[in-house]
Amino acid sequence: MITPVLVWAVGASQLLCWGISYYLIAIFAGPISGETDWPLAVVDGGFSAALVVMGLVSPAIGSAIDRFGGRPVMSIESGLIAVACVLLSVARSLPPYYAAWLVLGIGMRMTLYDAAFAALARIGGPRRGNQFRKSRCSVDSPPRCFGHLGSSSSRCSAGA
Repeated sequence: MITPVLVWAVGASQLLCWGISYYLIAIFAGPISGETDWPLAVVDGGFSAALVVMGLVSPAIGSAIDRFGGRPVMSIESGLIAVACVLLSVARSLPPYYAAWLVLGIGMRMTLYDAAFAALARIGGPRRGNQFRKSRCSVDSPPRCFGHLGSSSSRCSAGA
């Protein structure tokens, strides 16, 4: 059963994971480029590589959620995202930098929307109805809160 506590826990998890993974580049691309003298396009290329990895590992992650459930898969991702962030922080050349983004791509796929919704759908079962719709409203908020980073407009404060 999808309880209110579960909805809040998944929502908080999504908020944190989106902020420290997907939107990381919006905050750190400039400082990384400045510190390493890498062109901004090269720095942003790491994020693009992570997006490609997310697409490539989607079928395997979906199968893992079906087989083992969302909690273990999404818990492993927390470790992967932490490892990737540490790797990013110590990367002083492009190969380790891009390797960190590849790890981050796997971690993001294991936790962001698709994984969270698959896990909730598995818990809720075929009769999830309103519970699932309510949980989506809570889990859907991270991009609204972090989407403004790196831009001049704030969708979160505008209430979009």
